[in-house]
Amino acid sequence: MLSQQLRMGIEQVPPPNRVKRITDADAGTTVKLGVSDVYVVVTLTGTNAVTIQLPAVAACAGVVYAIEVITDGNGVTVKDESDSTDWTNQVTTGDGKKLVLYSTGRQFTLIHSDL
Repeated sequence: MLSQQLRMGIEQVPPPNRVKRITDADAGTTVKLGVSDVYVVVTLTGTNAVTIQLPAVAACAGVVYAIEVITDGNGVTVKDESDSTDWTNQVTTGDGKKLVLYSTGRQFTLIHSDL
């Protein structure tokens, strides 16, 4: 059973409809993620920042979100809907950064961050 779960974890790649791409067209705005936007790729080449707002924490219990910042333009901020216990906004410090979050249904738990 465990080897099957590990194999599934290694082989899983989000389907294209679960990938949210944030580009210069979104710069200067707040992009609200849907529950199914589990993989977010940020590529900003301009000088404007962008804010990513996570979905309601209760609506996405058990979901893992991965946010990859290829290039951040002038910054990327990841925030919640003010409904996650002990949440602190995450702010990028440059290109090539990753953030992985898990929703318990009450809070977003930071699994990995190199922001």
